[in-house]
Amino acid sequence: MAKFIGETNLLPVTFEKDVDDQSVYYSETMGDSFYVNKTDLNIARHQEVDQLSISIRPEVIHISEGIIEGKNVYQGKVSLVQFTGEAVHTYVKINETVTIKATDLNRGPKTYLKEGSQVNVYIPEDQVRIVPQSGVINKC
Repeated sequence: MAKFIGETNLLPVTFEKDVDDQSVYYSETMGDSFYVNKTDLNIARHQEVDQLSISIRPEVIHISEGIIEGKNVYQGKVSLVQFTGEAVHTYVKINETVTIKATDLNRGPKTYLKEGSQVNVYIPEDQVRIVPQSGVINKC
């Protein structure tokens, strides 16, 4: 399962390669890769730490029962939908070990996803952050 610290999804990853203005990280628990835009907001890079995680805030995740094309698109099944007044939290089970939390503002009457729905999850490349698993960066 993705760990939740405050309001973020954390998944352990390893660096794979750089491709133009993006880096590619592999998540063993997801069984897939994440494309991440290179940015100063990523406080950890593969050369600075041994163990990395990706951090994905729930409000940047897009979920749809329709087709989503592009990088960082994963299929899953809605396992839980929680209404908390101002927000709707949707938990999507990607595989046996990973569940991703997405949050959307409750904008009034509309149809929300139902538990058991098969969905596509899109995680924008410019919204993924790379952080050290330990919280410590090893700069020499």
